[in-house]
Amino acid sequence: MSEDKGQVITDPAHRHRSQTKRDQLVAQVFELLDDTELANGLIQTLHTHYPRHTIDQLKIVLQSAKQHPQHINEAVKELNRLGLTSANDLRDITISLDIQYGKHKAKQAVINEKYKDMTAPERHPDIYLKVLQGGR
Repeated sequence: MSEDKGQVITDPAHRHRSQTKRDQLVAQVFELLDDTELANGLIQTLHTHYPRHTIDQLKIVLQSAKQHPQHINEAVKELNRLGLTSANDLRDITISLDIQYGKHKAKQAVINEKYKDMTAPERHPDIYLKVLQGGR
């Protein structure tokens, strides 16, 4: 306790603990991303634009990487290409890439072998006109 009036009392160890947490998160980001240059650029960007919230930004990056690990590297490249700086933007890009990949995957039709030789019966259009007019 300080006896001087109005003096701010701080403990340097308080800052040190948050720094080690940040370092742990940075190490996890480096493990998840394949390209260390890409990871370094992402971390520097987040630290430059969000110095007080770097830990929160890194947590969002890690969460996005765990939810969509197959798209995280491509998402970081896209983030850099677009000039975006937020981890929320990175999360949105990974979700977008996952949706796009799901649509391409869904387009591949699977043919059931049981029904591959069947054909639909062909009818003349007159039959449909009679049904619509009330006749059978």
